[in-house]
Amino acid sequence: MERLITGLRNDAEGQWIADLECGHSRHVRHTPPWEVRPWILDEVSRRGHLGTPLECRRCDAPDAASGDGGAYDDARMRGLCHDGAMEIARTIKEEPDVPKHQDPVQLRPSRHR
Repeated sequence: MERLITGLRNDAEGQWIADLECGHSRHVRHTPPWEVRPWILDEVSRRGHLGTPLECRRCDAPDAASGDGGAYDDARMRGLCHDGAMEIARTIKEEPDVPKHQDPVQLRPSRHR
């Protein structure tokens, strides 16, 4: 879901982070060919991007509405990529009878059958 950039700041490693209107934040890097954002390299261009939309992956997560991050955040912390974490969160949401103590990564459907 696209959200407007409300601010830009550096993290502890000097990487740029965009603060979004929804309250979430996201790293914005210029690492071609994976991420092409030359505007992050100079102050004038960064200021020019305040108020522009940027995709918020946290708002796209199925459990974002609950506000607690839940299964998506847990899967991300366990090393899954965004798509994998989304799959886990959807599985948890579709199967509410699964015990809360069960490891959500084990719930991930196997692609090797």
